[in-house]
Amino acid sequence: MGGPSELLCTGSTWAVGVRKYKYNQIHRTSAMKLEELLRSRRDEILAIAAKYGVRNVRIFGSVARGEADDRSDLDLLVEPLSGFTLIKNSAISRELEGLLGRQVDVVSERGLRERIRQRVLKEAVPL
Repeated sequence: MGGPSELLCTGSTWAVGVRKYKYNQIHRTSAMKLEELLRSRRDEILAIAAKYGVRNVRIFGSVARGEADDRSDLDLLVEPLSGFTLIKNSAISRELEGLLGRQVDVVSERGLRERIRQRVLKEAVPL
């Protein structure tokens, strides 16, 4: 295994350095159940966000549009505080994946590609 910032994927196990996260298959559910899961885990999600130095957590993408299915990932738009790094971005994604049982992509407004920026900002809804 590589250094602590190397991310490896094998099957459904993610490894960041020596720490491993397994998708929690119990929570791999339909879109409606995902919305329920997000509501029930909101405080935990926000605590994880704060732990890694982000605030103003918003949902965008298929979940925000009501088009998610059981294979959909979760797209989160966040406002990073000072000291937020790519390593922290990867770590928050992995920890949320472990909590929610699906892929989580975390991006800041600054990290949005110009061609999708306006659409994302328009559809983003607070967690």
